[in-house]
Amino acid sequence: MSVVAEPDYSPLNSRESGQWFLGRLAGGTGIGTIAFAARYRRHLRWWPMREALRLLAARHSALRQTFPGVGGVPFRRIAPADGFEVPISVVAATEEDLDGQVEQALAEPFDLGSGPLVRATQVLLERDSVLVLAAHHISVDGHSLNVLADEFAHAYQHFAEEEPLPSWLRGPVPAFSPATPSAEAVARVAADFEGIAGAPVGLSGARPLTGTPTFAGEPVAVPADQRLHHRLSDLRSTFKVTHGMLILALGAVLLHRHGVGDDLVVGVPLNLRHGPGTGRAVGFHVSTVPVRFRMPPGTTFRQVVAQARQSVLNMLDGEPVSYEDLLQHAGHHAADWRTPLFRHVMNIHPLSGAADRLPLAGDVRVLVRGSRADLELTLELNDTSPDVCARYSTEVHDREEILGLLRRFAPLTAAVHAAPDLALTRLPIHSEHDRHLIDATNATTVPLPDTTLWHLVRERAAESPEQPAIVGDDGETWTYGRLWDEAGRVAGSLAALGVGRGDRVALAGGRGPLLAAAVLGIWECGASYLPVDPADPRLSGRLDGVAGVVATEGGWRPEVADAGFFVLDPANPPVPGGARPGTGVTPADRATLIHTSGTTGRPKGVVVTHRAMLNVVLAFADALAFGPGDRMLWSTTYGFDVSALELFVPLVRGGTVVTSGDDVRLRPRRLLRLVAERGVRVVQATPTLWRRLVDADEGELSGVVAISGGEPLTAALAERLLARGCRMFNAYGPTETTIWSTLAEITMPVTEPVTVGLPIANTTVQIRDPAGAVCPPGVIGELCIGGVGLADGYLEQPALTAERFVAVPEGREYRTGDRARRLPDGSLVLHGREDRQVKIRGHRIEPGAVEAALESHPEVLSSAVCAGPGPDGDDVLIAFCTSRPESGDEAEWADRLWRHAREHLPPHEVPGRILPVAALPVTPSGKVDHGRLRAIVPANTPPPREPEDPMTRALLAIWCDLLGVRVGQDANFFLHGGHSLLAVRLISEIAERLGREVDLAELFSAPTPARLAERLGAGSETPEEQDRPPAGQQKTVVR
Repeated sequence: MSVVAEPDYSPLNSRESGQWFLGRLAGGTGIGTIAFAARYRRHLRWWPMREALRLLAARHSALRQTFPGVGGVPFRRIAPADGFEVPISVVAATEEDLDGQVEQALAEPFDLGSGPLVRATQVLLERDSVLVLAAHHISVDGHSLNVLADEFAHAYQHFAEEEPLPSWLRGPVPAFSPATPSAEAVARVAADFEGIAGAPVGLSGARPLTGTPTFAGEPVAVPADQRLHHRLSDLRSTFKVTHGMLILALGAVLLHRHGVGDDLVVGVPLNLRHGPGTGRAVGFHVSTVPVRFRMPPGTTFRQVVAQARQSVLNMLDGEPVSYEDLLQHAGHHAADWRTPLFRHVMNIHPLSGAADRLPLAGDVRVLVRGSRADLELTLELNDTSPDVCARYSTEVHDREEILGLLRRFAPLTAAVHAAPDLALTRLPIHSEHDRHLIDATNATTVPLPDTTLWHLVRERAAESPEQPAIVGDDGETWTYGRLWDEAGRVAGSLAALGVGRGDRVALAGGRGPLLAAAVLGIWECGASYLPVDPADPRLSGRLDGVAGVVATEGGWRPEVADAGFFVLDPANPPVPGGARPGTGVTPADRATLIHTSGTTGRPKGVVVTHRAMLNVVLAFADALAFGPGDRMLWSTTYGFDVSALELFVPLVRGGTVVTSGDDVRLRPRRLLRLVAERGVRVVQATPTLWRRLVDADEGELSGVVAISGGEPLTAALAERLLARGCRMFNAYGPTETTIWSTLAEITMPVTEPVTVGLPIANTTVQIRDPAGAVCPPGVIGELCIGGVGLADGYLEQPALTAERFVAVPEGREYRTGDRARRLPDGSLVLHGREDRQVKIRGHRIEPGAVEAALESHPEVLSSAVCAGPGPDGDDVLIAFCTSRPESGDEAEWADRLWRHAREHLPPHEVPGRILPVAALPVTPSGKVDHGRLRAIVPANTPPPREPEDPMTRALLAIWCDLLGVRVGQDANFFLHGGHSLLAVRLISEIAERLGREVDLAELFSAPTPARLAERLGAGSETPEEQDRPPAGQQKTVVR
């Protein structure tokens, strides 16, 4: 490191270049502003204040810097000290307005090209005043602010009170230039980052950063007590580390336990002023050094603190290598609003105020405008107790989420203090608030009658035999009395054929009164039913172990009919039915064997008890306030478990089941007319079907209670249903926990992702990490479900049953394989499944989030996303969308969707191809068949349209060079593999080749050669000649 003379012009180092490019990308946001706010016990006088600021500007040339750019390359210009003025403004405020006025003093962005890059604002209160000295971060850092606050106080005293000026405050401070790390040092550090798996991972629950960020950020702090103070002191002694090393280790573990991963990188700001005479150097002399932590399963805190100690020693003893240096080494431009190395910063040397050195100050605060990082953690120490502090991006995180994380710092410290050699995943980090929320969420126990659905239907038939129970799809109505009588005849026939308790009977047929009677008849014999499809090619294997088949609609396959068991057609029984067996069932008996839908693997037989089925039916009947006379649509194929809910919710409450045949169910207008004509109050469907219904609705949905489940519900679809007058519920649950396990009523406004609510009665939910520990609220983990609804397991698959139905301290749980987290109110949101995630350019992407964003566009009816080949052969995100007929030209439609996606998704989640399709492939249950998507990607694209004017041809050449593929003048840069880092290169190439200045916002609004040429032809400005350095120095700057 060296102290050097200041030239008139000079190139920027990698750290300053990063700040400059950030200013280009985020112009107008004020993100680069940093300031100190000092409170004085008097109003400052104008002349002494101005003179003091003049003195500071004369001493520190960094305050007189500006940073023009030529051809996309920045250089430094320093104004002469003579005549340089720091702009000063004075405003009056009350104590209540003070924070707002201070924020306003920071909000105005600086112009890096023309300057000045420093300004002062005095806020006058009744007796006191607050001076806010704000500057751009490219010129000052936090250490600089402490120097300036101290020097201003002494200089003001000199000019205001004629006190002698301290000798150390006289004359200019020599410019300080930290040494540039050698290529060998950069390569050595870069080698340590080569094995990082993919892009940096954010905290669990972090929102995607969409479009061009505003960098809005807020500070938050949690006070701690003396116990934390003492434990930190003990840990420093135990491990023989500094405060910074310990905080770095604790912060890394905290991030690790909040979903940032086993291989994580944090940014650590390092003050580069270490040599003699550099302590009062003002400038941007901080290097944010990436520090990598490896925490594979079994890692202990002792091992993590050793990594932190070594990392800090390497930073202090070696050549500090910033993340900008690493990006340039890797061939990336040091420009983006989010570094590809890390998303979290750990400030191990917190800034201290200069209040004790300021004769006029009440207190001094260091202020930072916004937040470039997702989260910056620090620990502020004082004489009594520490404060755990953070500055977070409000675009990415919510205040309650960060407060929760900060509250866990003290429990984590207590845990490592007590057991430093315990595996990190076993450390208890829950706060008191966390434990209370989780316990309250799972306090769902309610009395469950010692009965079954069969007994409840029998009671209804005895009480109200003439009430309508089921309306067939042909309009025929069966009363409760008739339903019960027909069930008795089925039971008598089955008993005559030898069916008894514990047997399993296959059930085939369409929805309708006879199928309902067959279910009740099977149960009356003490048997369970297995719904089957006669057309299923795997049918023979599924019939192993059945006593017989009840086929309500005939058409049974002859080869199966000769398999050695009976086939009963209740309408035409082969033997006379005997007396009703009256055996009945008990809550512990098996009610049904349901095969899973197969969306998560090979279909498996799930054994469900009567008690489990009773619990979910009564829970939903209560939640829906379902009563006598209410009607519910029975539209789901009976081979799927949710069909039983549509049948029995009405039957246990004296309501009416309205049947929909498949020919009606698949035709939205006919189904809606059925709902209206037959007075249906409750309809259950997947989001795929709800989209079709809401598109076809002509008022029939008004007043309908809509239950959505089976697929993720998007906010856009929920809002459309609410706007149609529906009362909206979102349900979630796997077959293994009996139909549905959680339920949420959805109201406006709807946010993404849409919550699936809280556990239903007698159900518990836990979010667990890979080691099986309960995750704190806000942290994504595997959703595990316990309670009455748990199935007995998988039929004749004990190994798989043991793997998925696991013993836990609370009893028994089913591991769903779904990723979820708790919101601050305890409700749950889903984050997809690991088996649907795709990886594009190192980023792990959940297709469901992309689909939700696309479906919020008014022209999109439905969408599905997968990874598929891009123009250059590499995988990109491909979105398949069904659109409205009036959407028009496909290219323009795709471009509109891309713009919409860019506004709602982070850059790496914006689809690289958007393809229109007439309909999405679906499974028999009505869900999107994601496995068939990639097969329908079209291989050929239309030939590109050739440009007609020279400007468009020149831009097209740049497009093709950077994208590496031949495209046409209407090619959207971002739909052909372009991303933000490549966009900065594009901007520089345009400046170099064409001499035209384009910013990122312009490129996003005109992302094709033709559109950008039209915009440039309309008169965009080029750099003025006077902004160029002298001819003799220009080659050095541009090179």
